[in-house]
Amino acid sequence: MNTLNGDVITDQITVVFNRQFDLACKAKAHPTASYSWTGGSRTVHTHILQDTISTKTNTSRTCTAHNVLKPSVGIEQTPSSSASIAVYIHYPPESVTLRHTTENGNMVLSKYNIMERTNLKLFCDSQSNPSSAFSWTGSNLQQTGSVLLRSNISRSEKGHLSCTARNTMTHMGQAVEGVSSANITLNIL
Repeated sequence: MNTLNGDVITDQITVVFNRQFDLACKAKAHPTASYSWTGGSRTVHTHILQDTISTKTNTSRTCTAHNVLKPSVGIEQTPSSSASIAVYIHYPPESVTLRHTTENGNMVLSKYNIMERTNLKLFCDSQSNPSSAFSWTGSNLQQTGSVLLRSNISRSEKGHLSCTARNTMTHMGQAVEGVSSANITLNIL
């Protein structure tokens, strides 16, 4: 990872979607080896790969080292050796949605009207990898979890309501936090 003298990776790495990462390939060879990286949409002919993955699908990268052997007697040969690494993709919460009544119920866009003294049930969801933890904030409200349940709702609970999705991703061994929110206005009738 990162430099020719960096950590040796044997099987996999985890990176964050749309963030650059560097991989280095090193082989013992005489004469000196040439390198090529494959995987993704291009082939790179260098020992250090600088890459950014802009898809949310796990992938892999392969480094191949080769050199040309020219013996005094016999046929010229070009042996090679390669190593592959799995690349797992993390991405932050996106498309946070609020729904009412059921998890697959109607989406709440900007405001939600509810009768006073009835029960409120809202669901918050988001796409992310790894999955998100949810928290709700609003007038007289602070709660965790993807479902907001309020019994016998009162006028004092009207106003701004927000659901925040958070996840902790890993990029080349470092923790990275992802955050996204959806907001509505809660009207008490």
